[in-house]
Amino acid sequence: MLQPFDNSVRDIHGCATLLPAGVRFLPLKTFPDDRGTFTEAFRDDWQIEPRPVQWNVVNSVANVLRGVHVHMKHVDVLTVVAGELILGLCDLRRASPTRGQSVLLRVQSNDMKLAVIPVGVAHGFYFPVPACHLYGVSTTFDGSEIRLPLE
Repeated sequence: MLQPFDNSVRDIHGCATLLPAGVRFLPLKTFPDDRGTFTEAFRDDWQIEPRPVQWNVVNSVANVLRGVHVHMKHVDVLTVVAGELILGLCDLRRASPTRGQSVLLRVQSNDMKLAVIPVGVAHGFYFPVPACHLYGVSTTFDGSEIRLPLE
């Protein structure tokens, strides 16, 4: 069951925007009942390639910036499970049709989506409120990310 990706996203100002090539968002299904909710965060049959091999949970306090960095070996797959984050993206790939394109997106737990960030797309996370996000990577963590200066 290949899940359709939703790339009709809005930036932090509410304007429709294009994403860097290869960045995708998958709406997640939440099933509510009288006990609360259940959300499928990842299914192998969604055919996300390359497939995540490691999953991590990150809790952040308000007003924290994580990143900005770019991965040269692995794809990130992430969702916000509590709170919100502002996701900054910039395409640094030389051969990409969207090279140099950047965007800021609001990603919230009350509208859960799975974001796929390909190799070569710089990204950073700003947390305006306390938040928790779950992310998977397509290779195990080895510290090889490239951190970018903030200017």
